[in-house]
Amino acid sequence: MSSSILRFFVVIAILAFAALLFFDATTYGISKANPSVGREKGCYTQLEGWFGVKRPTQWIRFAELTAAGVLALSGIAVMIAGRDSK
Repeated sequence: MSSSILRFFVVIAILAFAALLFFDATTYGISKANPSVGREKGCYTQLEGWFGVKRPTQWIRFAELTAAGVLALSGIAVMIAGRDSK
């Protein structure tokens, strides 16, 4: 019983993080320049904000979409594996 509850929360966490990455990669928001920290004006993802990137990157959106797909497939695989083990 406790392993199925743990599996449920792991799957929810994986799928929630996948949804967050997908949303972040497909949402565009223009940020104004901030000369005091050296940030340029442009479209930043939330992940770039967390990492403190100084100018928008081109590769981060592709990486977020790839990671979201891998995590979503992993979450689905964990759900199927849990159902088949019963």
